[in-house]
Parts: sequence; structure tokens; C-alpha cells
Amino acid sequence: MGIMALLKYLNKLDRMGVWDDPNMQSWLKERFTVDALKKAKIFPFRLYIAYKNVSNQFVSNLLADVLDEYVQKYDWNKWNGSFVIAPDVSGSMVQKVGSSNLTPATIAGMFSGILYKGTPDSQIIPWNTEIHLHKVPKRDSVISHIKAIETANGGGTYMEVPVNLDFVHLV
Repeated sequence: MGIMALLKYLNKLDRMGVWDDPNMQSWLKERFTVDALKKAKIFPFRLYIAYKNVSNQFVSNLLADVLDEYVQKYDWNKWNGSFVIAPDVSGSMVQKVGSSNLTPATIAGMFSGILYKGTPDSQIIPWNTEIHLHKVPKRDSVISHIKAIETANGGGTYMEVPVNLDFVHLV
């Protein structure tokens, strides 16, 4: 089974009891390495989608660890400079995308968390009608950052807020 198919069927395999076997857990750890994921051209956001769909704690922890490792091993050297990541956390960001379980807030959280953890000189400024402080320490897991953005929804959309120079001193 290819890695992408394995990601897709992790929960089904769990329902069949596959991950109860320590040998299968070791096999899964050997399969889910950053090098293997890169070779299969699996992007990091796929790990989070699988993480959201799986109910097995061992598999969830493994996916979270591999996602952190993936971000650490990425070559961020081409990302020179300082970055502000400004995800919209307004109420409209929680509507489902098509027939999937994804929401725009989830997508914004994935890109925000991955970029924030990866780029050395960056900060997250979530916004809706005002700027909100992103209280998750940078050293926390990518999953923590994604969840903070994904669940910080509500309010309207005032698009000027994250670029308004009056607010720069607040962050």
C-alpha cells in the first residue's frame, strides 16, 4: 500500500484492530518518515487531514510528531526576512468546503501553523473585526497552532485590520 493510500485508510485499519499490534505500530513508524513522505510527494497538510480523521491515539501522536519533524526538516533558508501571517478568523471561516470536513479556518490554520513554526522570524496575527493575540508559544506543536486558528472563529470581516499601521505596536 502506498503512503497516500495508507494515510487515507488509517482509521479503517484502526477499526479492524491493525494498530493494536505492536509490530504493526513499528511498521507504521517505519513507513511514516519525513524522507518517505517527501519521496512520495506528500505535503504536510495531508498529515493534518489524516490526523483529524483518525481516532487511534497512537496514530494521532505519530502523525503530530511526523508533522513537527516535517516542518523542522524543511529548508526554510529561501524564506529570508520577517513574516506576519494574518489568518482570517471571522465567523464565515467555519463553513464546510464542499462535501469535505474542511473549513477555510482549518486551511488557514494549517498554513499558519506550518509557516509560523518553520520561519524563524514570524508572528501570527489572527483577525476578524480586530486583531487577536495568538497565545500559543512558538515552541508548541504545529497541531496546537492549527487548532488555535481553526477554533478562533467569530465576528465579522474587517480586511484592513491586519495591515493597519495603528495596530503594529500591539503585536
